[in-house]
Amino acid sequence: MKTVVYYFIFAVLLASCGQSANTAGKKNIKSKTQQLNIKGSDTELSFTQKEIEEYLKKNPDASISLTGGGSSVGITALIEGNTDIAMTSRDLTTGETNEFGEKGGGIKKMIVAYDGLAIIVNPANKVDDITMKQLEDIYTGKIDHWNDLQGTNQKMSILSRESSSGTYSYFKEHILEGKSYSSTITQLTSNGQIVESVSQSPDAIGYVSLGYVNSKVKVLGISFDGGKTFVEGKIENVKNNSYKIKRPLYYIFEENNSAKADPFVNYVLSDSGQKIVETAGFIKVK
Repeated sequence: MKTVVYYFIFAVLLASCGQSANTAGKKNIKSKTQQLNIKGSDTELSFTQKEIEEYLKKNPDASISLTGGGSSVGITALIEGNTDIAMTSRDLTTGETNEFGEKGGGIKKMIVAYDGLAIIVNPANKVDDITMKQLEDIYTGKIDHWNDLQGTNQKMSILSRESSSGTYSYFKEHILEGKSYSSTITQLTSNGQIVESVSQSPDAIGYVSLGYVNSKVKVLGISFDGGKTFVEGKIENVKNNSYKIKRPLYYIFEENNSAKADPFVNYVLSDSGQKIVETAGFIKVK
């Protein structure tokens, strides 16, 4: 698994003064910046990177590292004490919650944005719409040719996020209703990889965060009523709840680490931080 790492480190060190006639007997003084580590969801990388950039402009003495790898990677790192904040596009499992409980400390789960999940195909694909049942059948292996959806008689290239991804888990729970993915799917490590692969393959289908959609791919309309009506996958429809593939995006951290995590999290939840969320193609919390 490839892990994308972004580092944004700004530290201010006060130069210590050497002893002299005026400073004899005084200890050298040096300030030490405490680094905040953030790890997890690939979906949240794009806006979190921008949040850090703006936060550091206002707080140049702060030190923050940002690492991707998937929601499960971030949560595991938090449980093991290897990160301060876990970015996750899914909620904690019962087992993960129990692990935090065994550590003896409480956790904070802060929703910092909302996201819609887009179903994308190549712009050359003749299919424009899909029902939720058809989508389930594709990813569970019951449908594998485009002519089953009134497309060409070509076999589908079915793309998914990898199993450590919160998007993978969300899709399995809410789209496949807990059913297993087909063994024929191809797992990719990021939203960007799926977008790029779909843009290059006329037979591909994939799912990505709406924040990663670009002009190289086509977003399918989704029917939530068995094919009677279809709703376009776009931000406005996620906001008005007519497009129902919507999920919260979390920052999770331990309560005993609040003093370290709160300043950055509060910035993300501020008006300035939420404007960055919207600019990045996500839905603000407030």
